Amino acid sequence: MKNVLLNAIMILILGCGTHLGYAQDAVNSDAESIEIEKTQKALLIQKYGWIQEHLQNKDHPVESIAEMRHANSYSFVLIKTSQETVLYDNGGSRHCTDGPDINCAEYYKLSDGELKWSKSDQTEE
Repeated sequence: MKNVLLNAIMILILGCGTHLGYAQDAVNSDAESIEIEKTQKALLIQKYGWIQEHLQNKDHPVESIAEMRHANSYSFVLIKTSQETVLYDNGGSRHCTDGPDINCAEYYKLSDGELKWSKSDQTEE
């Protein structure tokens, strides 16, 4: 076992260091993805300050937030929690709640905006 470990160390030192480079690239890529997600979240909060109230609600944790656009460039915010998916106007008023017979984004023919955040894509708050 000791020889296997020593051999592995020697291989890394003597020329297979490129594998370390690949590993470092993967770590850097993950870190960049996390930073982008944090930036998206921060930009959403900056643009729509009322979102912070939803993010702090421990009874209905937010799973994702997406900025949505109507053809006339009017923006909405779609917030998915553990309990429901709600479409808010850009001032924070509830506009529509998804249900078994309605998908609000489809009903109002909304398209994705520039900003979106998902808790599942982020490893830390």
